[in-house]
Amino acid sequence: MSMCCILFMTSDDCIDHLHKAPQELEAFMWANVPPQKPSRLMQVLGVKQAVRPTLPDDCCRREGDEYVVDTAWHGIHFLLTGTAWDDVGPASFLVARGTVIGSGPAVSFTSYETKEIQVAVSRVTDDALRQRFDPNEMNHKMIYPMNWDHEPNCFTEVLDEITDMRRFLENASQKRMGLIRYLQ
Repeated sequence: MSMCCILFMTSDDCIDHLHKAPQELEAFMWANVPPQKPSRLMQVLGVKQAVRPTLPDDCCRREGDEYVVDTAWHGIHFLLTGTAWDDVGPASFLVARGTVIGSGPAVSFTSYETKEIQVAVSRVTDDALRQRFDPNEMNHKMIYPMNWDHEPNCFTEVLDEITDMRRFLENASQKRMGLIRYLQ
């Protein structure tokens, strides 16, 4: 089983709502995914299709408001910060910071914090990322998923992910949106 990271952009009002009603987080995250019908056995046992709560309008999901960092989250954190787990400022947002929603594992960042994250991530140059990319050191420091030396184009692929994530953060910042980070 892999640990994956997903970023959702949403309004500060929606973030406030989810902090007050954390039981609705799952409905928010999977709002664009149709609910699964119960299997025949579950139907025989009387289990009905789950009913999702109706979310307020400010929590409506839109196309492009989700970015799947997938399993590269820890490597991206390492390249952005030069640390395995430390909180060294807004660029640490993939593993640190944020306000826990309910009992976790999701955390939120306000639109103001998202702007700080966007600025911090944009200031890390591609050259700095390239200098920090050392597969042996990353494996030694147990940077998830700990197979950084298996792919010859690994840095290029991670750099592409960071470039896409930068665009996503810039879009969120321009729209004055906050973020929800779901890491599990």
